[in-house]
Amino acid sequence: VVRLLSDPGIIRNRRKIEAVIRNAGLFQEVVARERSFHAYVERIGARGDLEQAAAELSKVFAHLGPTSALFFLFSAGWRQPAQLEPKGTGRELVSAGTAGQAV
Repeated sequence: VVRLLSDPGIIRNRRKIEAVIRNAGLFQEVVARERSFHAYVERIGARGDLEQAAAELSKVFAHLGPTSALFFLFSAGWRQPAQLEPKGTGRELVSAGTAGQAV
């Protein structure tokens, strides 16, 4: 942590650095327990409710709020099932196997 705090090439916030180190350990524990991080994300609900999965990620991992967790899930390719999307957003038109089709 001390070495990282003196590195001008990174954000030098002690709490964020400690959170990254803690989260790396948690990530390794999750992978060892669940067989993969993907399996863990599926288990916490990403196939059904991304907001629920994001909320769970933000409870487990330090310095990760629900909005950032949701952004991570989107960035990793997870999408809300079409039937759960609010109507009228345009997002209800995309789900696995129905891209571009009205559902």
